[in-house]
Amino acid sequence: MITVKQISRSYPHCEALKETDLQIQDGTFTAIVGRSGSGKSTLLRILGGLDSPTSGEVFYDDISLQKMSEVQLAAFRNQHIGFVFQQFFLEPQYTVYQNVEMPLIIGAVPKRERRSLVEKQLAAVGLLHKKNALASSLSGGEKQRTAIARAMVCDPPVILADEPCGSLDTENGAIVMQLLRAMAGQGKTVILITHNREDAAKTDRIITLEDGQVIDDATF
Repeated sequence: MITVKQISRSYPHCEALKETDLQIQDGTFTAIVGRSGSGKSTLLRILGGLDSPTSGEVFYDDISLQKMSEVQLAAFRNQHIGFVFQQFFLEPQYTVYQNVEMPLIIGAVPKRERRSLVEKQLAAVGLLHKKNALASSLSGGEKQRTAIARAMVCDPPVILADEPCGSLDTENGAIVMQLLRAMAGQGKTVILITHNREDAAKTDRIITLEDGQVIDDATF
């Protein structure tokens, strides 16, 4: 379970989050929605250990992210959290295979084990036939599916997705949502940041933020 305790995040000219409390159960599919500037992406970055709160703590079960060193936090992210972003963040001159393999290399997985893990995830997103293609040659939908394969390759229990359909057309956005839904069906904890209420309606729970605070929390 992910527990957020009294998280605040202040910047010089704004307070992005204000003493936010939250619990997210394992194996659930949760959407976090709100207007631009409501604190959605700030919350996601703090949940993923990519940013530090001004005050408060985030716990994964009984493990506090704020009590970890940078080295410990990097290792925790590699093994426990998969990230999917709107901008894809692929290395354009790497192949699809190399992009997906990267977290395994960082995690020091032996080379002889990496191929089967990478190919398994590429097959899951329907891109095994593209494994030798450069990332720069892919369509937007293919780039996002590659990013999803990369997020899943270490088999993390948590997936954090920040506007993963924001740059995609309707058809490819639907494919990405199906993949996220499938992850939740496999027992992953999936947290989706989105402006799209139709996408949010496909999740199990919708948390609405406004001005850095939770104003609504609905479970279906």
